[in-house]
Amino acid sequence: MLRVVRTLLDLEPGGFGPHLTFLLHDTAREGHLTGGTAGISSIQLQFPHDVPLERIWPYAGGVVLRTMAHEMIHTWTYAREQSVAPSASLPAAWDDSVCWLREGVTEYLAHQALLDAGLLDADALALELEHTARRARQHDRSGSLTLADACTRYYEDTDAFYYTYYEGMVFAFRLDAELRRFSEGRKSLRGFMQAFIPPRRGETKDLEDFLTAWRAYAPPEVADVASLLTRPGGTDPHPYLTRPARSLAHAGR
Repeated sequence: MLRVVRTLLDLEPGGFGPHLTFLLHDTAREGHLTGGTAGISSIQLQFPHDVPLERIWPYAGGVVLRTMAHEMIHTWTYAREQSVAPSASLPAAWDDSVCWLREGVTEYLAHQALLDAGLLDADALALELEHTARRARQHDRSGSLTLADACTRYYEDTDAFYYTYYEGMVFAFRLDAELRRFSEGRKSLRGFMQAFIPPRRGETKDLEDFLTAWRAYAPPEVADVASLLTRPGGTDPHPYLTRPARSLAHAGR
C-alpha cells in the first residue's frame, strides 16, 4: 500500500497538502468493496458491513489498492484543502463536459500507479484494458454513444455513467500511447496531468481549459482530441498494445 502511496505522492511533491487521512468505512452494502470517496485531504474506502480488511485482502487486495489510488488522484486533482478555506463551499473543480477526464483518466492513472509500484504487470494491464473496452461496449450496444454525449447524460443515464469510466479509461490509454509515440517517450498522460492540474488548483476546469492545455502540451500529431470526443463506437486498445505496456507506464514520466 505504501508503495502505491509513494508513487502517487510523486505526482506533485506537496500537492496533497500537509496531511492525508485514510478512512475505512463500514457499510451495510454487500460485496467485496463498495467504493471510495475523496474528501478534504482524506480518502474513504467503503467496505461491506462486518467484513474486516484482513478478510478481504487475500482475494480483493488489488481492487482495494486501485480504489485507493483512484481516490488519491481525485484528492490531488481537486486539491481542496490548499485552495479552499475550511468553512467555504467546495468548488465544482470539474465541469460536466470533462467527466470522462475526471473519471476515465483517473482510473487509468490508478492502474499505472499499481504498475509503477510493481503490483501489476504489463500483461495484466493489457488484459484489463481489453476487459474494460468490452465493458464499455456493453453500455453502448448500438455503438452510437460518444464520450461527449455520455458526459451530458452522466447523472441521468446509467449506461452513460459507466461509459465515461470504461471508455474513458481506454481512451486515456490511447492518448498516453500516442503522446509517448510522437514525442519519442518524452511526454505522457501522467506528464500532461502534472502540467495541467497545479496552475488550475481551485478552479473549475472545463473542456476548453483541457483542449487549450492539451494543444500546448501534445505533439501536433495528437493535438486534435476534440474530434475524437465526438466519435462514436468506442476505442479499440489493440493497436496501442503493440509495444509492451510496461514501457508505456515508465517512459516519459
